[in-house]
Amino acid sequence: MSTKSPKSFLEAGFSPSPNYGCVFICVLLAAGLLTDLLFAVITQQDLNPGSATIVAIVIVFLLLVAGYQWQRRITKIPFEINESAKLQRSRAVIAVPSNAGTIAKIIRYHSDKLEHIWLVNDASLDNVREVSKNENKDSNVEFHDISTGEGRTYLSTYEGYEAAVKEALELDIPKDEIVIDITGGKKPMSISAYFVALAYSLKAGYLESNYGNRDGEVSRIEDEVFQVIEYSPISTVIDVTYKRDPNSSS
Repeated sequence: MSTKSPKSFLEAGFSPSPNYGCVFICVLLAAGLLTDLLFAVITQQDLNPGSATIVAIVIVFLLLVAGYQWQRRITKIPFEINESAKLQRSRAVIAVPSNAGTIAKIIRYHSDKLEHIWLVNDASLDNVREVSKNENKDSNVEFHDISTGEGRTYLSTYEGYEAAVKEALELDIPKDEIVIDITGGKKPMSISAYFVALAYSLKAGYLESNYGNRDGEVSRIEDEVFQVIEYSPISTVIDVTYKRDPNSSS
Protein backbone atom coordinates (compact mmCIF):
# COMPACT_ATOMS: atom_id res chain seq x y z
CA MET A 1 0.00 0.00 0.00
CA SER A 2 1.37 3.40 -1.00
CA THR A 3 2.22 5.89 1.77
CA LYS A 4 1.92 8.87 -0.58
CA SER A 5 -1.26 10.78 -1.27
CA PRO A 6 -2.26 10.26 -4.93
CA LYS A 7 -2.13 13.31 -7.19
CA SER A 8 -4.82 12.22 -9.66
CA PHE A 9 -8.04 10.20 -9.76
CA LEU A 10 -6.38 7.49 -11.88
CA GLU A 11 -3.52 7.18 -9.39
CA ALA A 12 -5.99 6.87 -6.52
CA GLY A 13 -7.97 4.28 -8.45
CA PHE A 14 -5.09 1.99 -9.31
CA SER A 15 -2.70 2.36 -6.35
CA PRO A 16 -4.18 1.74 -2.88
CA SER A 17 -3.46 4.35 -0.22
CA PRO A 18 -4.81 4.71 3.33
CA ASN A 19 -6.98 7.77 2.72
CA TYR A 20 -8.39 6.74 -0.67
CA GLY A 21 -9.29 3.09 -0.08
CA CYS A 22 -12.93 3.56 -1.15
CA VAL A 23 -11.83 5.06 -4.48
CA PHE A 24 -9.45 2.13 -5.10
CA ILE A 25 -12.06 -0.52 -4.24
CA CYS A 26 -14.78 1.07 -6.40
CA VAL A 27 -12.45 1.42 -9.39
CA LEU A 28 -11.17 -2.14 -8.89
CA LEU A 29 -14.70 -3.55 -8.87
CA ALA A 30 -15.72 -1.46 -11.87
CA ALA A 31 -12.63 -2.55 -13.79
CA GLY A 32 -13.36 -6.20 -12.98
CA LEU A 33 -16.95 -5.98 -14.18
CA LEU A 34 -15.91 -4.11 -17.31
CA THR A 35 -13.26 -6.77 -18.06
CA ASP A 36 -15.83 -9.55 -17.69
CA LEU A 37 -18.27 -7.71 -19.94
CA LEU A 38 -15.68 -7.08 -22.66
CA PHE A 39 -14.49 -10.69 -22.46
CA ALA A 40 -18.03 -11.90 -22.99
CA VAL A 41 -18.40 -9.65 -26.05
CA ILE A 42 -15.04 -10.64 -27.57
CA THR A 43 -15.65 -14.38 -27.10
CA GLN A 44 -19.17 -13.93 -28.53
CA GLN A 45 -20.88 -15.39 -25.51
CA ASP A 46 -24.65 -15.17 -25.35
CA LEU A 47 -25.46 -12.02 -23.39
CA ASN A 48 -28.79 -11.31 -21.82
CA PRO A 49 -29.48 -7.64 -22.69
CA GLY A 50 -31.02 -7.12 -19.29
CA SER A 51 -27.99 -8.52 -17.47
CA ALA A 52 -25.59 -6.51 -19.62
CA THR A 53 -27.55 -3.35 -18.85
CA ILE A 54 -27.48 -4.04 -15.11
CA VAL A 55 -23.72 -4.64 -15.21
CA ALA A 56 -23.22 -1.38 -17.13
CA ILE A 57 -25.34 0.51 -14.59
CA VAL A 58 -23.35 -0.99 -11.70
CA ILE A 59 -20.08 0.02 -13.39
CA VAL A 60 -21.29 3.60 -13.85
CA PHE A 61 -22.54 3.70 -10.25
CA LEU A 62 -19.18 2.48 -8.89
CA LEU A 63 -17.28 5.06 -10.91
CA LEU A 64 -19.63 7.81 -9.72
CA VAL A 65 -19.07 6.75 -6.09
CA ALA A 66 -15.31 6.68 -6.68
CA GLY A 67 -15.42 10.13 -8.27
CA TYR A 68 -17.47 11.52 -5.40
CA GLN A 69 -15.05 10.11 -2.81
CA TRP A 70 -12.09 11.53 -4.74
CA GLN A 71 -13.60 15.02 -4.86
CA ARG A 72 -14.55 14.78 -1.19
CA ARG A 73 -11.03 13.81 -0.14
CA ILE A 74 -9.15 16.41 -2.19
CA THR A 75 -11.22 19.26 -0.76
CA LYS A 76 -9.32 18.97 2.52
CA ILE A 77 -5.97 17.74 3.82
CA PRO A 78 -6.50 14.29 5.35
CA PHE A 79 -5.83 15.03 9.02
CA GLU A 80 -5.42 12.31 11.57
CA ILE A 81 -5.22 14.04 14.94
CA ASN A 82 -3.93 11.98 17.80
CA GLU A 83 -1.45 11.96 20.64
CA SER A 84 1.58 9.69 20.77
CA ALA A 85 4.28 9.00 23.34
CA LYS A 86 6.98 9.27 20.70
CA LEU A 87 7.04 10.70 17.22
CA GLN A 88 9.33 9.09 14.69
CA ARG A 89 12.63 10.91 14.54
CA SER A 90 14.42 11.38 11.22
CA ARG A 91 17.81 10.58 9.70
CA ALA A 92 17.93 13.90 7.84
CA VAL A 93 16.75 17.38 8.87
CA ILE A 94 16.73 20.56 6.78
CA ALA A 95 16.52 23.78 8.80
CA VAL A 96 17.24 27.51 8.94
CA PRO A 97 19.89 28.33 11.60
CA SER A 98 18.02 31.33 13.04
CA ASN A 99 19.89 30.79 16.31
CA ALA A 100 22.22 28.18 17.74
CA GLY A 101 19.70 27.15 20.41
CA THR A 102 17.13 26.14 17.82
CA ILE A 103 19.61 23.94 15.97
CA ALA A 104 20.76 22.32 19.24
CA LYS A 105 17.13 21.60 20.14
CA ILE A 106 16.49 19.99 16.75
CA ILE A 107 19.59 17.81 17.12
CA ARG A 108 18.58 16.74 20.65
CA TYR A 109 15.12 15.74 19.53
CA HIS A 110 16.27 13.69 16.54
CA SER A 111 19.49 12.51 18.22
CA ASP A 112 18.63 8.81 18.29
CA LYS A 113 18.44 8.66 14.48
CA LEU A 114 19.86 11.88 13.08
CA GLU A 115 22.77 11.45 10.65
CA HIS A 116 22.61 14.59 8.48
CA ILE A 117 21.46 18.17 8.95
CA TRP A 118 21.32 20.78 6.22
CA LEU A 119 21.52 24.43 7.33
CA VAL A 120 19.90 26.77 4.80
CA ASN A 121 20.82 30.42 5.28
CA ASP A 122 21.87 33.67 3.68
CA ALA A 123 25.11 35.48 4.46
CA SER A 124 23.64 37.26 7.51
CA LEU A 125 23.35 33.92 9.35
CA ASP A 126 26.78 32.53 8.43
CA ASN A 127 28.07 33.22 11.95
CA VAL A 128 25.09 31.48 13.59
CA ARG A 129 25.63 28.49 11.31
CA GLU A 130 29.28 28.20 12.29
CA VAL A 131 28.46 28.56 16.01
CA SER A 132 25.83 25.81 15.65
CA LYS A 133 28.31 23.51 13.95
CA ASN A 134 30.97 24.17 16.60
CA GLU A 135 28.61 23.65 19.55
CA ASN A 136 27.39 20.34 18.13
CA LYS A 137 30.68 19.02 16.75
CA ASP A 138 30.55 16.02 19.10
CA SER A 139 27.03 14.98 18.06
CA ASN A 140 28.13 12.58 15.25
CA VAL A 141 25.86 14.50 12.90
CA GLU A 142 27.20 15.51 9.49
CA PHE A 143 26.54 19.17 8.70
CA HIS A 144 25.79 20.38 5.18
CA ASP A 145 25.77 24.07 4.19
CA ILE A 146 23.31 25.55 1.72
CA SER A 147 23.96 29.23 1.05
CA THR A 148 21.18 31.36 -0.41
CA GLY A 149 23.46 34.33 -1.16
CA GLU A 150 23.69 37.85 0.21
CA GLY A 151 20.06 38.92 0.14
CA ARG A 152 17.24 37.11 1.89
CA THR A 153 14.21 36.40 -0.28
CA TYR A 154 11.52 33.82 0.22
CA LEU A 155 12.18 32.41 -3.25
CA SER A 156 15.83 31.89 -2.31
CA THR A 157 14.68 30.12 0.87
CA TYR A 158 12.49 27.80 -1.21
CA GLU A 159 15.34 27.13 -3.64
CA GLY A 160 17.76 26.53 -0.75
CA TYR A 161 15.48 23.96 0.87
CA GLU A 162 14.88 22.36 -2.52
CA ALA A 163 18.63 22.06 -3.12
CA ALA A 164 19.03 20.41 0.30
CA VAL A 165 16.24 17.94 -0.46
CA LYS A 166 17.94 16.96 -3.72
CA GLU A 167 21.24 16.41 -1.91
CA ALA A 168 19.51 14.23 0.69
CA LEU A 169 17.84 12.14 -2.00
CA GLU A 170 21.17 11.72 -3.78
CA LEU A 171 22.47 10.15 -0.55
CA ASP A 172 19.66 7.56 -0.89
CA ILE A 173 17.91 8.75 2.25
CA PRO A 174 14.26 7.62 2.02
CA LYS A 175 11.69 10.39 1.84
CA ASP A 176 9.99 9.22 5.03
CA GLU A 177 13.26 9.80 6.92
CA ILE A 178 13.70 13.40 5.76
CA VAL A 179 11.99 16.22 7.65
CA ILE A 180 11.68 19.87 6.65
CA ASP A 181 12.06 21.78 9.92
CA ILE A 182 10.11 25.06 10.07
CA THR A 183 11.01 26.03 13.65
CA GLY A 184 13.59 28.69 12.77
CA GLY A 185 13.26 31.75 10.54
CA LYS A 186 10.47 34.24 9.95
CA LYS A 187 6.95 33.04 9.19
CA PRO A 188 7.16 33.62 5.40
CA MET A 189 10.42 31.64 5.36
CA SER A 190 8.70 28.79 7.20
CA ILE A 191 5.88 28.87 4.66
CA SER A 192 8.41 28.70 1.81
CA ALA A 193 10.02 25.68 3.46
CA TYR A 194 6.60 24.09 4.02
CA PHE A 195 5.84 24.42 0.30
CA VAL A 196 8.98 22.40 -0.43
CA ALA A 197 7.68 19.66 1.87
CA LEU A 198 4.40 19.64 -0.05
CA ALA A 199 6.15 19.62 -3.44
CA TYR A 200 8.34 16.64 -2.54
CA SER A 201 5.85 14.77 -0.31
CA LEU A 202 8.05 15.16 2.77
CA LYS A 203 7.37 15.64 6.45
CA ALA A 204 7.47 19.15 7.92
CA GLY A 205 7.93 19.68 11.64
CA TYR A 206 7.88 22.42 14.28
CA LEU A 207 9.56 21.91 17.67
CA GLU A 208 9.29 23.56 21.05
CA SER A 209 11.09 22.60 24.24
CA ASN A 210 10.93 23.58 27.91
CA TYR A 211 14.72 23.48 28.29
CA GLY A 212 16.37 26.87 28.79
CA ASN A 213 16.95 29.80 31.11
CA ARG A 214 13.55 31.49 31.09
CA ASP A 215 11.03 31.30 33.91
CA GLY A 216 9.13 28.02 33.96
CA GLU A 217 11.78 26.18 31.98
CA VAL A 218 13.82 23.23 33.19
CA SER A 219 17.57 23.55 33.60
CA ARG A 220 18.51 19.91 33.02
CA ILE A 221 18.40 18.31 29.58
CA GLU A 222 17.30 15.06 31.26
CA ASP A 223 14.02 16.80 32.19
CA GLU A 224 13.42 18.25 28.75
CA VAL A 225 9.96 17.81 27.21
CA PHE A 226 9.29 18.49 23.54
CA GLN A 227 6.09 19.82 22.04
CA VAL A 228 5.89 18.77 18.39
CA ILE A 229 3.66 19.53 15.45
CA GLU A 230 4.53 17.49 12.39
CA TYR A 231 2.82 17.35 9.02
CA SER A 232 3.21 14.37 6.72
CA PRO A 233 1.60 13.69 3.33
CA ILE A 234 -0.59 11.06 4.99
CA SER A 235 -1.51 12.47 8.39
CA THR A 236 -0.85 15.32 10.78
CA VAL A 237 0.10 14.57 14.37
CA ILE A 238 -0.59 17.46 16.71
CA ASP A 239 0.54 18.28 20.25
CA VAL A 240 2.84 15.34 20.74
CA THR A 241 4.78 15.37 24.01
CA TYR A 242 7.97 13.37 24.35
CA LYS A 243 10.01 13.39 27.55
CA ARG A 244 13.63 12.66 26.77
CA ASP A 245 14.80 9.27 28.03
CA PRO A 246 18.63 9.23 28.15
CA ASN A 247 18.58 5.41 28.32
CA SER A 248 16.38 5.04 25.25
CA SER A 249 17.87 3.63 22.07
CA SER A 250 14.74 3.97 19.94
